[in-house]
Amino acid sequence: MDTPHLSRRHIIGTVALSAFAGCTASSSESGIQIGNIMIGNWRDDPVTITLRLDREGSTVFEEAIEIDDDGENLIEQSWDADPGEYTIMYSTEAEGRIYNLSLPEDVESANGDCIDIQIHCRADLTDIVFRDDSPPWGKC
Repeated sequence: MDTPHLSRRHIIGTVALSAFAGCTASSSESGIQIGNIMIGNWRDDPVTITLRLDREGSTVFEEAIEIDDDGENLIEQSWDADPGEYTIMYSTEAEGRIYNLSLPEDVESANGDCIDIQIHCRADLTDIVFRDDSPPWGKC
């Protein structure tokens, strides 16, 4: 019985191609789900924050929001709930700086997970927290 001779290079190439094909198939599931966004003002004065959320290059939310001192504003999810690639941008008039984050790239180990976002407007800076612990105001 004649068996075809397969070279080592042919076998390694076939295995590598199969492994690569599996990786590309699963990459369609990449991304992150974003639930609700809570903005809290911890300053002594009202603050206006401009917030923009892009999904796959298209703007899904954009608004300038005024929040009273010690106030909060909940933005309920109105965008697609499927995992996707997002960019979130925000700024306040007091800081004069635009913060820009890519999701899930800038969130450790969150690929495929659902997160709620919490933004804190503090006296000295504005920071952001990605919540995967199901806060009471969250959607995830």
